[in-house]
Amino acid sequence: MRNTWYTVLGLVWIAASGCSAASKAGGATPAGVGDAAVDGQAKDLPNGPVMLPRGAPGIEFDDIQFGPGLRKVIVPAGRTGSVVLIDPDTSAMIEIKGLQGTDKYTPVPGTGTVRAGTRYGSTSATEAGEYVAALDCTAKTLDILDPVAATIVASVALGGASDYVHYVPSMHELWVTNPNASGIDLYSLPASGKPTPVRVGSFAITAGPESLAIDEARGHAYTNTFLGGKTDVIDLKTKKVVETWSNGCVLALGVTMDEERGFAFVSCGDSGDVVVLDANNHGAILSRLNGGKGTNILAYSPSLKHVYSASGNTKEVFVMAVADSGKLSLLGKLPGADRGFSVAADDRSHVWVIDPDHGRVLRGTDHFPVR
Repeated sequence: MRNTWYTVLGLVWIAASGCSAASKAGGATPAGVGDAAVDGQAKDLPNGPVMLPRGAPGIEFDDIQFGPGLRKVIVPAGRTGSVVLIDPDTSAMIEIKGLQGTDKYTPVPGTGTVRAGTRYGSTSATEAGEYVAALDCTAKTLDILDPVAATIVASVALGGASDYVHYVPSMHELWVTNPNASGIDLYSLPASGKPTPVRVGSFAITAGPESLAIDEARGHAYTNTFLGGKTDVIDLKTKKVVETWSNGCVLALGVTMDEERGFAFVSCGDSGDVVVLDANNHGAILSRLNGGKGTNILAYSPSLKHVYSASGNTKEVFVMAVADSGKLSLLGKLPGADRGFSVAADDRSHVWVIDPDHGRVLRGTDHFPVR
């Protein structure tokens, strides 16, 4: 989210992001907690909070993801200077240290929810083959993390105050959104040998980019403009915007994909709606449904065909079924958290939502039916 104030239909939206440059220090150690699996099968752990190492008094999260190859929930733990990988079956954690961090987490007078000293370290990380790629927005580096050794194995300087990182497997590329420069920076990652990222270029995104989703099935990526209700379609090979769709939002934020059926899901920061766009038919709007105010990063479960919208205002996660027609229907809600605007879904029907003011993530189980 760009470090900007937006006034939209009387709503003042604070999108807190961006960091100051700082040097990096630290080591890397793994830590394990949680129950074990039983007879090789995942144990359905009690739902509730999973406290992150040094999480108190709080962590200003942003993007959390599930890495299906690593089978880990990837949590960039901001000011702690770590990226934490959580096993969805056991809640055991691997903590990878060495990113920039701080102990400070204090209210800024007159703002209420914005915190000082929070936009440190990593707020976006993604699975990149057998590694994890993480942005250190304070040190302004793109770091490659080895989840087995629990250490940083390579780094490269970023081109600016970057926002999100995603991996394109077919291109062996890391795409890093750089909203302050209105563009996306590109880094190659060798398919074998030492995983040293190399900056290979960038391309412009007018009035964006906000969020990013990769659609290998169609050879496209999707990102939103901040205002104006547009979603850009980018060709993965040419790095050119090939279409621009109307998404029906005033302030478009998160975007995620159902690659199998060709649905792009966009969250509207102004209304809290989730919008379904048809990637097979030039972004035609198929459905929209309210997912709660204060939502941003969406998640999707391909096996359940459910999309998740975390409302930081109502402290709930909205669970929506997605029909083959693209129509959304509300199945129910799971517990969320104050300012818990980001959610991830693993492959075991678990839903993970950020809880910034307590420095933890909340784990829930989606028992709702597949429709």
